[in-house]
Amino acid sequence: MKKLNILLITLFMLFVSLYSYAAKKQAVPSKKAITSQAINATVDGKSFRGLRAYKISPKTIYFSVREVAKLYHVALEWKPVRSQVTMSLSNGKIDIKANSAEVVFGKKSKKMSFPSKLIKGDIYVSPEILTFEEFAEFAQADAIWNPATLTLNLKRKADTSSQRDSTQQTTLEELAQNDDLKQIGLAYPAKSGQAQISEVVSMIENNENNEDLKNSPITQFESEDIIDDSYKMVDDTATTTLIPQVSKKKHYKPKKIIVLDAGHGGKDSGVVGPKGTKEKDMNLDITLKLKSIFDKDDDYEIVLTRKDDTFIPLAQRPNIANEHNADLFISVHCNGNPSRNVSGFEIYFLSEHATDSEAAATANLENFALELEGKPNKKHSLLQNMLWSMVTTEHMNESAELSGFIAPEAASRLKIHNRGVKQANFCVLRGAQMPAVLVESAFLSNYSEEAKLCSKKFRLAVSNAIYQGVKKYYARKAKEQSDK
Repeated sequence: MKKLNILLITLFMLFVSLYSYAAKKQAVPSKKAITSQAINATVDGKSFRGLRAYKISPKTIYFSVREVAKLYHVALEWKPVRSQVTMSLSNGKIDIKANSAEVVFGKKSKKMSFPSKLIKGDIYVSPEILTFEEFAEFAQADAIWNPATLTLNLKRKADTSSQRDSTQQTTLEELAQNDDLKQIGLAYPAKSGQAQISEVVSMIENNENNEDLKNSPITQFESEDIIDDSYKMVDDTATTTLIPQVSKKKHYKPKKIIVLDAGHGGKDSGVVGPKGTKEKDMNLDITLKLKSIFDKDDDYEIVLTRKDDTFIPLAQRPNIANEHNADLFISVHCNGNPSRNVSGFEIYFLSEHATDSEAAATANLENFALELEGKPNKKHSLLQNMLWSMVTTEHMNESAELSGFIAPEAASRLKIHNRGVKQANFCVLRGAQMPAVLVESAFLSNYSEEAKLCSKKFRLAVSNAIYQGVKKYYARKAKEQSDK
């Protein structure tokens, strides 16, 4: 009888423990997409449909920068190295750093009470920013925001009304189809009064900030946190004129020469997957598919470092690009890691200092081919290192910028974890006298990603991501040139 009582007590205590654990687990909120609600927005007394309020926390709402840009007719630029969005009109600009409270109006810095948020492909800001005197001056409009009724009244200066047309009455859906609005902002020359706000919104917890990598021009990408085509991608030092002088005459454009390098080959198999898939084969197939895509575009001429299963020394690969006076050098690879759980897409540009220990390990893995080449003459190697260091510095920013265009394209197409843009000392990139990047399409050491790499559809998606990234990189350069 005593044993039975002990057993019953033990079972009761176990039941209570399990019930308590289940209750705690149920109490933890799951990560869901932020919810939104329509805003009652008016512009000069006329209804403006499409603006929404997004709940960042239970008590705090934000606006989408993309939607605010459509409301005010401003252009957006995304600067990947600094993780910064720029709102531009012909009379000024505003810089907003992702996950930061700092806002720069022209050259004047000001702090918001609430940090901006980079969430699933968009920058979100508190409505507070619309009430700043500096923002009213920038937009030449007064804003009255009532968070209790979710009402926003926007009033522009009367003497600028003749500069506006019927586009302000269109919906956001219609505006999204108008590519001209991505390039041209409306000018409001008269000054505006102080914007107003009827209530103070609760402070939010700032637990999602990304820490910037110090002294490194690197873009950080979190999973799915990638800016999309609503933002024009530019480099951090570019000076952009919003209204380009476009010539109606057609001019001959010389083709861009791009050298595509299929990593490894011949006696160098590269990474071998759990089921025996060889990296050199995947790299070659992706590169050939990429060449086929480029060949259909008259703007490019493609050169391959290898067309078959051939071993080519690392130093010879960028030399091929140099000999052809190439505009870009792109080396295609698959990644590997001792842990089968590590996965995702990465893209690298050359630097003597690696982003982190994982980036350094990746470079060591790719540089292992040097063991198959023999030891170079020390004096010759020292001279090469000095020259390579100079070339690396010259093209580092452009290589980082190109990487910043390719990474989001991969994120949207490959449906795998995006590890973003990194830097490391890859021998295959050293000596390239042009912007050069190394693509790590996926981890061949990972069971799931090995299966993906064995799929023609996935390899084609990798190729398309690289192609689209290159197209957008040169589109930005063409825009910058036309502005000059």
